Amino acid sequence: PLSPQAADSLRSRNIDPERAPVRQLPDPRHPVWDTLRWHRPGKERAWITPYHARNYPLITFATDHTGAPRLPQLLAIPSREKSKLFPAASSHGLIFATPALRRWLASPQATPPATLYIAEGMSDYLRAATLRPHVFGVFSGSQQAIANIPWPPQATVYDLTDDDRAGYGYALHLARALAPNVPLKIRWSRHG
Repeated sequence: PLSPQAADSLRSRNIDPERAPVRQLPDPRHPVWDTLRWHRPGKERAWITPYHARNYPLITFATDHTGAPRLPQLLAIPSREKSKLFPAASSHGLIFATPALRRWLASPQATPPATLYIAEGMSDYLRAATLRPHVFGVFSGSQQAIANIPWPPQATVYDLTDDDRAGYGYALHLARALAPNVPLKIRWSRHG
């Protein structure tokens, strides 16, 4: 369960703490940190430490196009100037995906979702994921993951990326990835 402070921090971002796909790291004073360390493969130095638990205590994972969790994304509470952090690793080729989408990506024989949503950035992804079960979140470096997703041919895809230069860039990558398979693409505008 999330602490009251973590839940309030998510609510301040208009994210429902009961439904957001995030968890809280153990308290930095907890003895589990004496033995618990997340390491990058081939590296000796811990890359999630008590420092992260103290300053960025909420965690979700970026996945690859197969739905496998690959990289933790940490979120600060309360919100601070640098509110999100990928600790010491590259996010290239990764994407956020709700648990329902991770299960679908991991099981190619599973029935694909009829409706998918694409949000830009961690906060918008978390916000959309509290409302819909099939949400991807894109960020800088997600283009390859978008291209490798086995898009369902008859799916309706709602593009929730921002109405700005970066959002249009993500929308263009998305349109290119969908073009061979998905006949219907919808760009959602927040302004009308």
